[in-house]
Amino acid sequence: AGVGLVALLELLKNSKKWSDTMTNEPCTKIVIDAANLIHDDRGIEKYDEEGEQITQMIPQRLVSTVEVCQSKGYEVSALIKYGTYMFGMIEYKSNNQEYAEFDSIIGLKESGVVKIIDAEEDDLFIVEHGLSQNALILTRDWFNDHREARPDIKWERVDALRVNTYQFIDNVFTCPTIQDITHLKPQPKKVDPLDEVKELLQAQAKEIQSL
Repeated sequence: AGVGLVALLELLKNSKKWSDTMTNEPCTKIVIDAANLIHDDRGIEKYDEEGEQITQMIPQRLVSTVEVCQSKGYEVSALIKYGTYMFGMIEYKSNNQEYAEFDSIIGLKESGVVKIIDAEEDDLFIVEHGLSQNALILTRDWFNDHREARPDIKWERVDALRVNTYQFIDNVFTCPTIQDITHLKPQPKKVDPLDEVKELLQAQAKEIQSL
């Protein structure tokens, strides 16, 4: 009996831990660490004369990510801090060819997908938003510099939501671990032409009867 009780207590403990980190509600939203995606230059790295890697801003990678995630049925929000957005905007308006495609980011902002975070640090905003929305968190950042300072955050849940297993193939976002959830959304009801005819005949019959 004692062993059974211990096993039961351990099971309850593990169940609580699981419930603290997971939810029965499927994730239908994705929060993107926009700066992380924009600066992801894997496969197309550039270096200066001294061999130092040059930081790039590649808008089409964020655009592709948004489009692919939306095509899989997700509601997408891309969070980016004010400083990063304004830097890209200034370079774009100064006709810097390296930022010629930044207009696509402006378009995403105008459509409401890109959201500006007016703060020096956007990591915790991304984490909090992902947790509050039960959303997948798309980033390669581990948030290690915040874990010790913010033990109140459910980091196990953050790790469960975090997705970093993505690649860019010819600048097209590819992530097989993000499942297609379009089947979870209500589909428009198919209208049977015969039903429409029947309804029309029934309406006409009622009009005749009322005469």
